[in-house]
Amino acid sequence: MEKPKKSNKKRKKIIRIIIWTVAVIAVIVVGGIFLSRTLNANKSSETILTKTTALVQRGDVARTLGVSASLNSSETADYNADVSGEVLKINFDEGDFIEAGQVVMLLDTEVTEDTISVYEDQISSKMEQIDNLNDTIEDTYTSIDNKNDSILDLRDDISEIKLQM
Repeated sequence: MEKPKKSNKKRKKIIRIIIWTVAVIAVIVVGGIFLSRTLNANKSSETILTKTTALVQRGDVARTLGVSASLNSSETADYNADVSGEVLKINFDEGDFIEAGQVVMLLDTEVTEDTISVYEDQISSKMEQIDNLNDTIEDTYTSIDNKNDSILDLRDDISEIKLQM
């Protein structure tokens, strides 16, 4: 009868080893998943820089320069401006901190200014045309009023002639 006791002891020992092996593998798998998610979350995070601009006025035309940038771990940035032009000066160096409201670049906007000037001239021309049309309309109303007065005078004359007959 001793053989069955040894067999039961061996069986229990094998079952314990299997349970411990499965537990260790489960801990390793769960730890690997957690580590993978943590590393992927760190890789995908980006710093977003928002730039606020001020309104600049010149005469009746207002110009603004808006810059938006997206910075990521490779230290590159995309800039989008409302005006086009050649970059004349960059007011920061690599590694510098940029504060809100700081001018980061100076642009040569001669082409844009020329375009604005052309549009201003076109607006002036159209305003003159509108003024001329308004004068023509006013003259037309005056002429209509004069013709109405003439018609009324003719009606009065016709009424007087009828009365005389």
